[in-house]
Amino acid sequence: MTTLTTVATTATATATEFLLQHLRAEGYQAQTDSDGDIVFRFEGMGYVLCLDADDIQFGKLLLPNVWPIESPQEQQRVLVALDEVNRRIKLVKGHVVRGQVWFCIEMLLLEPQHWTHFLARATRSLAHAASLFASEMHASAE
Repeated sequence: MTTLTTVATTATATATEFLLQHLRAEGYQAQTDSDGDIVFRFEGMGYVLCLDADDIQFGKLLLPNVWPIESPQEQQRVLVALDEVNRRIKLVKGHVVRGQVWFCIEMLLLEPQHWTHFLARATRSLAHAASLFASEMHASAE
């Protein structure tokens, strides 16, 4: 490992521990997964906060596996609904990963610890995106 890689990895680990402590102080059951990402639940949904040791200012909050796609016909409806969500909800990107709908907010912050200022709004935005997506899917099925 190069010195820069070691410094970046150490900075990410420090930020991860800081964010874990913040989430726990806020009452979340937060922990790290096997990749070192922070996982927690909020209002029944599972979120993943990913920091990038190669780009310490970049981070993303994921809401994975929101909706399974069960047919090619449903895939078309999913894409239309995702387009609507992407157009209407600030910062949120909806996409398909291995046959599942995921939502994501990507951020560039001076320090990864600055996520503490945005996590509440980001989780609410992702939850709102999931709700709007479900409404769009139900409306298109009628």
